[in-house]
Amino acid sequence: MIKKILVVDDEEYIVELLRINLKEQGYIPICAYSGTEALEKAQEMRPDLILLDIMMPDMDGLETCRKLRENQLMKKVPIIILSARSEETDKVIGLGVGADDYMTKPFGIRELMARISALLRRTEQSDPDNEIIHVGNLCIDSSAHAVSVDEKAVNLTLTEYQILIYMAQNVGHVITREALVSALSGTTSIEIGSINVHMLNLRRKIGEQYFMTVRGLGYKLIVPEEQ
Repeated sequence: MIKKILVVDDEEYIVELLRINLKEQGYIPICAYSGTEALEKAQEMRPDLILLDIMMPDMDGLETCRKLRENQLMKKVPIIILSARSEETDKVIGLGVGADDYMTKPFGIRELMARISALLRRTEQSDPDNEIIHVGNLCIDSSAHAVSVDEKAVNLTLTEYQILIYMAQNVGHVITREALVSALSGTTSIEIGSINVHMLNLRRKIGEQYFMTVRGLGYKLIVPEEQ
């Protein structure tokens, strides 16, 4: 099935550049020029991935991303933020509101297409044996892509979910940032530096007690009683 990609930017030349390149790569581009239009087209067209600018006049990309994640149909759709803001804090904020990846402008078209391809591959990957994993009161139902803590549903982005399930399949073992990057994409499509931000989001959503930072090595998912 041909994948649909929603491009959101108030700069028409950027939208057109992305539209042409996405079409050449065999995707169906959907164009929006504001946050409001993006929400409408996302609801109507059900894109497989979203490219989202931050600096837009009516509703900025951060608020648009938040609203997309509040929509049950959009909460697991991969979102890549494309922004001229290049400070580390900007990336932290972008990933914190639910984006799966963050690229700064100007960006290379080849690298962007590689990241799009990697994220789309990850959405298509089925979880091994459609298993249900329990770690204390944390429950991961991989057949439904559902996560709950104390029987309360937790909404995760695609990247957060796949980090969590990889760690749950290796519970009690130290997982390096490099191992997470390799497990998630097998390419350089996710940056090692962004792993720290995704882990902060997981701690906030799942609970600090489930995660241990092993200084200089990486992270470990643990049963809280074992702390």
